[in-house]
Amino acid sequence: MVAWSQLEAELGAPAGPSEMATEARQRWIVDKVRQGHYVADWRPITTRWGDWEAQIWLSTQPIRIGDETDSIIPIVSARTAQQIADALGGFVLSPRLYDQLAVQGELIDYVRDHYHDVADISRAAMVANSRKVDEIIAARGPAREQWAIGKQWVVTPNYNPANRLVLKNGPNTGINYGAGTFAPAGPGGEQPWPSVSRPAMLRVWQPPGGTGKLWHDLDHVDISQKSPTVVQAKFLLTNLSDGFQRWEDLEDVAGDGERWRLVSAMGPLSSLRIPIEDAPRGGGTSPGPHDPTPAGHKPPGDSWTRGAVGVILVLAATAGTLYYLARTT
Repeated sequence: MVAWSQLEAELGAPAGPSEMATEARQRWIVDKVRQGHYVADWRPITTRWGDWEAQIWLSTQPIRIGDETDSIIPIVSARTAQQIADALGGFVLSPRLYDQLAVQGELIDYVRDHYHDVADISRAAMVANSRKVDEIIAARGPAREQWAIGKQWVVTPNYNPANRLVLKNGPNTGINYGAGTFAPAGPGGEQPWPSVSRPAMLRVWQPPGGTGKLWHDLDHVDISQKSPTVVQAKFLLTNLSDGFQRWEDLEDVAGDGERWRLVSAMGPLSSLRIPIEDAPRGGGTSPGPHDPTPAGHKPPGDSWTRGAVGVILVLAATAGTLYYLARTT
């Protein structure tokens, strides 16, 4: 990894004729992630529905560009957010997963005065906004969680093929959600919207569309549109009725008959990808010791463990029967 202060030079002189244009900067951000110049804090959250519990790993902050000593949160389009998720072999958030991440961590409230001008998408504004978030995190102290997820590009059932016509820009629509807060109102008395899945606890300044005017095209960028909080593709599923555990593909469960509720609060999801034509899945893997069934992390009660125990019991019973017959004949 390379520090942001070194990478930044590749973008040209700030506000000068050599500064990289927004579209080129979006491609550059994805390239830096693919090259490994990113920071991600991977941790699990838990969701439950009925007899099922899901332990899902994701980054607790938007993916940062740089290294552990110096990095920033970039602003990205929906297209770029999906390309970053693809590069890491994962997915963007659903509104339900955003809500769960917000309430299970210590969410840094969205503060509108972070942004002096939401339309200013210059590099200087992007860096200044990220440094402002860093100041808030530092002021909390090292004992506090640092979950600054902001506003996110998300997937909802509106991306399902049958629902595409309701999108403002058709297949070229990006849906954003979040800017979460635990406050019932803004500084001027403004009323945030109830969150999708935790309305009594969490409110959001950005609902997932609804009125149409809040949906952008896939290449829209403004200072509030953060890089994605990436969700890993495999998760640990537990049947609470018997304790049985296994690793599952998140996308399979998101579209499953009843278990989709572990991932979504708005209906089943036929895909966890923002449908962009130029970013097919594949080619990346999520880092960390929490990848599917890693060494030393075989979940208790997994099918292999249960099968082995079953074989041992059958063999013991057979040996006991043979011993009994030998003694009685």
